Amino acid sequence: MCVFARLDSLTQAATVSLFIITFFVQGCAREDKQQCWSDPNQYYIDALSKRLTKNGITHSLHPKGSVPKEEEARVCYLPRFSPDVKKENREIDNYFREVAAVLRDSCEELAYVEWATKEKLPFEVVDTTSLDGKRAGRMFNLYSITPEDVALNRQKLLDHAPRNKRCVKK
Repeated sequence: MCVFARLDSLTQAATVSLFIITFFVQGCAREDKQQCWSDPNQYYIDALSKRLTKNGITHSLHPKGSVPKEEEARVCYLPRFSPDVKKENREIDNYFREVAAVLRDSCEELAYVEWATKEKLPFEVVDTTSLDGKRAGRMFNLYSITPEDVALNRQKLLDHAPRNKRCVKK
């Protein structure tokens, strides 16, 4: 009788141990499953990656097209960093599209693109729409990720961007 009682205790201890090990392994496996933040703008994802790196948040960067059929750039991170990633996204949104210029014609657009490309600046030219939803023109965005970037980029736009590069009307 004592032998069976002892065997029962060992079986229970083994069962409890197995349960605890399974619980921790499943918890770790769930933690390894990454979440991703994606955006069609590679500069935005690069800005997010820089801010995450600066703040010591572990993540991986996946440029646009790095995975077959993946149309957007991505930053992936462990779920426990989700609040930090959301906070950094809000910060980036405060400054990212702050510096811009409305382009008057295709010649001015070409001049801005050539200048920004030569200077290796993070930029994009986008269509704008009017209040009634019709195409209203093009805008040059010079991307910033900090208040200091905004001030620096505004100065670059004022001091160095091409001026009066309009198409000649016939």
